[in-house]
Amino acid sequence: MSKCNSRFVSSTREDIAEFQQASRNKNTDKSMNIWMDLLCKFHQLHGYLNEIKELDDKTLSEQFEQFIIEVRKSNSQEYKASSLYTGFCAIAQGISESLENIRIINLFDKHQFKNLHRTLDGRMKSIVNKGDKNRKQSDPLEVDEIKLIFDSPATSTNNPKASWLKELDNSVMQLELSKEKNHASGIKDPYAEAGSSFIPPDILGNTYTPVTDIKKYLSK
Repeated sequence: MSKCNSRFVSSTREDIAEFQQASRNKNTDKSMNIWMDLLCKFHQLHGYLNEIKELDDKTLSEQFEQFIIEVRKSNSQEYKASSLYTGFCAIAQGISESLENIRIINLFDKHQFKNLHRTLDGRMKSIVNKGDKNRKQSDPLEVDEIKLIFDSPATSTNNPKASWLKELDNSVMQLELSKEKNHASGIKDPYAEAGSSFIPPDILGNTYTPVTDIKKYLSK
C-alpha cells in the first residue's frame, strides 16, 4: 500500500449502513412508527386504497391535512399542540423515508406545502386557545410535557427566555410561557402554550427528577 493510500481504509456498503443505523434514535424511530401506524389506520377508515408512494403531492397533502384535523387520542380527547406537532414531524420523516428510493419529498417545506402548514398552524392555534380556557393554572406538568420542555427553544441556555423557569420556595419550579407569533400571526414556536404551569418537586426514590435535571441543564 502506498503512502497516499495509507490515509484510507477500505469499506463496504454494509459498513456505511451500520454507521447510518447507529445515527438513529430509538425513541424517534418508535414515535415515527406509532404515528405512521396511526396514519395507516386513518387511511383504512376512510377507504383510501392507494398506498402513500402512489399519491401525488397534492393528494398526499390533502389527506395529511384531513388527518391533522381529525386525529384524536385513544380516549377521544385532543392532543396537545406540542404532541400534534411531534406527530406531524414523525409522519413527515416517515413518509420521506418510505419514498426515498422513489422520489424526494420534504413535507417540512412551507413553500411547497403551503396549505398543509396553514392547516397545521391553524389547528395548533385552535388547540392552544382551547387550552387557555380549560387548563387550570395549578395543574402540574406530566412527564411527557417535562421532556418537551428540554426540546423547546424557551429553555435554551442562550435564550433569555429561560428566565421563565422559576424555582419556588417549596422546590417546585414554575414555568411561564407566553404565546409567540410570527409576522403572519401564526404560531412561531409550537411548544409555546401560554399560561403558568408547575413542575412538581423531586420525590426521593422516584425515577424522574425533573427539577434537578432542569437546574443542571440550565447551569451548562
